[in-house]
Amino acid sequence: MIGDVIHIKSEYYQTADAILSLLELSGHHRKVLLVGGESGSGKSVTAMCLQQRLHLKGVSALVLHQDDYFHLPPKTNHEKRLSDVQWVGLQEVKMDLLQIHLNMFLDHQPTLTKPLVNYRTNEILEENVPLSAYQIMIIEGTYVLQLHDAHTGIFMDRNYQQSRAQRLSRNREPYDEFIEQVLQIEHIIIRGLRPKAHILVNPDYSVTLQHPAHE
Repeated sequence: MIGDVIHIKSEYYQTADAILSLLELSGHHRKVLLVGGESGSGKSVTAMCLQQRLHLKGVSALVLHQDDYFHLPPKTNHEKRLSDVQWVGLQEVKMDLLQIHLNMFLDHQPTLTKPLVNYRTNEILEENVPLSAYQIMIIEGTYVLQLHDAHTGIFMDRNYQQSRAQRLSRNREPYDEFIEQVLQIEHIIIRGLRPKAHILVNPDYSVTLQHPAHE
């Protein structure tokens, strides 16, 4: 994503360390981590901190952002939501393409061409990613726990009301009654994905293991 601002707090590094202490990432097989949760819950920053901590361990990690996989660029997507609130949900996102890219990574494909959102210009561009350079793929986003064949699912266990201050600090969109309606719709969908996670990140940044529900 181009133009997105991510603020990293020390607590997120502690969370990343706690998550990594629960994972078995040794071996030569590629692995995928999913970081899901509601808007402003800390998905992006947790993914970035995981990437940085893995780098310190000599493990290369690629982060994919679900926000790059929306069908429409950000401002256009907001306008579409305003005209039809039922547009809010999984149908906004190219989840099938994100699944294909996950599979390409696990299949040891050498490269992929992925979408890249530019928030400033309201465009969706493309970028080529050399998959052969990475051992771990981290995918973060609201609905990513819907994806299959990942090694570990991580759920940021904070709802949109608890994360209000964080969302306002990003200044991505105006905060009004319509945004509140969108967040309520997303909340219902995302909360339904919580049972799929292996690890919960609690509101106090601690982590808890859980047995994911079988599909």
